[in-house]
This record gives sequence, structure tokens and C-alpha cells, in this order.
Amino acid sequence: MKLPTLNIYSLVKAPLIHQDLIWDLTFLFGGLSVVYFSCIFYYKSKLKKHNVDKAKRKKELTPLVSEFLFYNEKEGSLPEKNSYINKKIEIRELLKNHKNKAVLTEILLDLKIDVSGETRLVLFKLYRDLHLDEYAFECLHSFKWVKVARGMFQLTQMQATEYYGFISKFINDRRPVVREQAEISTVTLLHEGISYFLDNTKYKISEWQQLKILEVLTNLENFDPPRFYKWLTSKNKYVVLFSLRLIKHYDQNDGEKSIITLVKHKDAQIKKEAIHCIKKFNFTNSRKQLKAVFWKNKVDVKIAILDTLAEFGFEEDIAFLETVENKESNFLVKSKAISSINSILPGTVVPTENIEVLTPEENSSIKVNIKEETLKVDLTEEEEEIIEHILTEREVGIIDDNSIQTKGSKSSVFESLFNFCDLETKLFMIDQMVEIGSKKEALFLQTLIDHGNKAVRKRALQVKLQLEKSVDLLENGIDYEQNETTAKKEDVEVKIVENVNVLLRDNEIQVIHNTQLKSLEFCFLKEEVVVPKPFDILEVEFHMDTLKPFISKERQETEGFNNVVEANGGLTKDERNFFNKYLEFPNSSKDKFNG
Repeated sequence: MKLPTLNIYSLVKAPLIHQDLIWDLTFLFGGLSVVYFSCIFYYKSKLKKHNVDKAKRKKELTPLVSEFLFYNEKEGSLPEKNSYINKKIEIRELLKNHKNKAVLTEILLDLKIDVSGETRLVLFKLYRDLHLDEYAFECLHSFKWVKVARGMFQLTQMQATEYYGFISKFINDRRPVVREQAEISTVTLLHEGISYFLDNTKYKISEWQQLKILEVLTNLENFDPPRFYKWLTSKNKYVVLFSLRLIKHYDQNDGEKSIITLVKHKDAQIKKEAIHCIKKFNFTNSRKQLKAVFWKNKVDVKIAILDTLAEFGFEEDIAFLETVENKESNFLVKSKAISSINSILPGTVVPTENIEVLTPEENSSIKVNIKEETLKVDLTEEEEEIIEHILTEREVGIIDDNSIQTKGSKSSVFESLFNFCDLETKLFMIDQMVEIGSKKEALFLQTLIDHGNKAVRKRALQVKLQLEKSVDLLENGIDYEQNETTAKKEDVEVKIVENVNVLLRDNEIQVIHNTQLKSLEFCFLKEEVVVPKPFDILEVEFHMDTLKPFISKERQETEGFNNVVEANGGLTKDERNFFNKYLEFPNSSKDKFNG
């Protein structure tokens, strides 16, 4: 059996609407449009007419008000007094119209802004004489919140303090605009209004309202603020918050215990404000409380706590700050903890992020670059010639600086470190001897004149000459003491040794024969400075006292070896063979070998 074909278009049909209904709807919406636009034009024309009437009344009343303000009853003549009385009667007649009262009140409010001193007091008196205050008081009984707020505003501006009791009752009005105007008026009319307001208000005090009240209190003349810590126990948290801000504004630090307790308050804003007061008044007794509540708070409160601990500056808090740095996951709190540590002890935490790591080759190439001109001593040409002459005479060969042990130089602060550093550090140490300038350094410099390196010998002579020149030292004298105190010298020595140790750490000393290297500080304290050095046949540095066992007595006497001290130790088999061959060289060949 064949089923009939279903046509979907046959199921969708437009609803049947009666033609009369369409016309009825058209007339309805058309009529509503006509009424709507008619109302707009009516109220617009009425408002325009009201403004024109208001301007006309102002033009009529303003001259009368001006004459009342600037008229002096004591100095006026009889005709002027008669004219004043007639105008007073005239203005009273005009005030029987409520519109004139509203216009006259507006005129007086505008004039209050432009006048001051006695004229303003006359303005307030005129406001009461014309019974305009009674007109404003009537507005307080209106059921319209606009008129109530306007009446309180007018009485406040005209300083009608006698209406304070009526206005203060509106502090807990359920209408927000009326309530806020009542708060401003209560605080403005009498100085004790702020106390009444904080004692009785039950509603929220907005941030904007707090700023306006604070502005009013700031502009009050001869205002003696109450002790606001009394309201820190209020059940209204907004009163507590506002009181904390007033405490901070008026620098009242007599509520320490209550303020510290508020750090544990449930409201985050109160916590922050209490922490700000703690920081401002330096309540250091709160440190334990702040650290105890730290972990339970949000980010902004944590940052405030860390900032306060940094302001206190106690080193005992660094352990807590380091714990925060390690455990805290929030980036802002972590950064604040690090900055707080550096605020207490600057330089404790150094940058680690995005810092390039140097390779061993690059690290070894970074050395203290002691330039010749920075170590140059101011000498005359004659003194330079003398130095060159002395050096020429003393160049008798390659000398081992490790074997020098001259009597009187053992106590120098540099001697224990000198033999363990490279050439640049040795030059640096010689230059630093000028800072100390005592007998010990002068005697030690004398020993360096026989050093195997020409640069060291020359620098030792230069510094020695400068040392003698600056402190008037005599090379063969005994009185090498400076006029500085011993404590000052020791401070200079410690500072220089620290600088030298930095240089020595950059020039690592290698020890052969599996000899374990002791720390420089330990060697310096124990005066154990004998560390074996590697032997290289191409870089031989030795002292003439090493050669003494192989040199004849006649040659020692002729070539100036009489003053050489006994060698401290023997030579290896290879060293002896080399020196035996060296001593067999002809004098001309040996001199050529020595350069």
C-alpha cells in the first residue's frame, strides 16, 4: 500500500490575525508615542519656565541681600536706616512665597563661598533673621529623601548648630543618601560629632565617605581629636577600619596592644591597616605575632608583613625570611622576602637568574690586571738613573726568591704570602706596602732587591724609595716607626691581606709530589710557608746560597758571596748535575746565558 507523501511546507502556515486587531495595535502604540513626546515637551517647557522664573527672582533678591550684608547700622544716617527697614519689610513679604525662600537660600549659599571673616558671620545671622533655617528644618520632615538631604546640607553650610540633635538621628537611616549626609553634617557641626558617629553608626562606611569625613575633620578649626584606639573594640568592623586610619593620620601611638592584636582579625583590610600602623609607629613587639600569622594570610597581607619586618631591621628575622623564600610559591611574596633580607643585610642574596656560567678556560683568564701606570711611583729622573744603576750592579744571575730569609723580615705581613703568587700579584703586594709603611715592610723590600725577576727588583726599589721619601725613613737607620697608631696599621694590614688572598685564589698553586696544599690562612698563621715547587730545567729560579756548596771560597770572596746565608736544604741529583755543568761554563758564556 502506498503511503501519501508528506509535504513539510503544508505544516508551516502563518497565523491568522484579524485585520481589526492590527489596526487596534497600531492606534495604541501611536497614541502612546504621542503621549510620551507630549510629556517630554511639557516638562521641558516647564523646566525652562522655572529656570527663567528663578533667574528673575535672583535678579530681584540679590541687590537686597547685598545691601543687608554690607550695611552698618551704627554708621548709617537716618535716611539710610529708614531705607534699610523698608527693604527688610519688603524682603519679608517676598519670603512668604516658598519659591522666594528657595531662591534666597541658594543666593546665600553661593555668597558663603565668596565671603569670609565678619562678612560670613553677618551672612549666617541674616540666614537666621530671615527664618530660612526654619524652612530647611521643615524639609527634614519630608518623606522625600532628596528634600531631607537638602535640608541637612543647608543647615550644615550655615552652621546651624542648634539643629545638631535632629540631624544626628539620621545617622542610621535606611536611605543611603540621607544617612551619608547626616554623617557629614554630624561631624561638621560639632567637634564631638565624630565621637557620636563612631559610637552609634551601624552601617557600612564606604571608602569615599571615610575620605570625605577625614577632609571635614582636617578643615575643622581648633579640633582636638579624641583617642581613636577606643573604637578598635567596636563590633562594627568598618568603625575599626576607619579608626585605624584616623590613628595613623593623627599619629596616635598609644594603642599598641590593641593594634598588634588586630593582626589576627578575620578581615584582610583591618589586618593590612593594623600592619601599616605597626610599621609607622615601629611596634617591634609585634614581630612574633606577625611571623605567627604570616602563613594564613593572602598575598597582599604577606607582602605587608615582610615589608614591616624589613623596616624593623632585626637580623634574627633573616632565618624566617629565608624560610619564606624557600617555601613560598607566589612570585611576589618570594621576591619581597629576598628584598627584605637584603634590606636587613645588604648583599646577602645576589642575582642568580639569567647569569652566564663561565667555562674553566674563561674563568682562568680573569685575573687582576695590574697595569704599570697604576703602580708607578713619582720619582725624579735622577732617582730613576740611580735605580737603573743599582739594578745593573746587582744582576749577578738568576736568583731563587724562595730561599731568601733575611733577618728582620720574618714579621712582614707580606713575606708569608709572597712566594706563592704570580708576578702580577707580587707587583701588587709590593705596591700595597706603601699603605702600611713600617720597618717590617722596608726590611722586606730590602730583601727583594736581590730578586731574580727584574720587574720585581725594580718595583721593590721604587716602593722602598717612595716609602723612605713619604715617612722620612733612612736606609741604614733604626727608627722606622710611623706616627700612626698600631690599631690603624693592623686595619690596613688586614685589608691588604684580604685583597692579596683574592688575587691568590685566582692564581691556583699547584703542588707536586702528592703534597697536600694547606690553606693560605693556615700557613700565614703558623708561618709554614715552605711548599715544594715544580722543577723545570727551562725555567730555573734559584738563589746564590744554593750554589755555595759548589763555589770555591776564593770565588765567593771575589764575586760577593760572603753575605750569603747557609742553604736551607739540599738539591736533587738532576739539579746538582745541572749546576755542576753550569759552573764549568766559561765566564763569557755564563754571562751570555744570564742575559
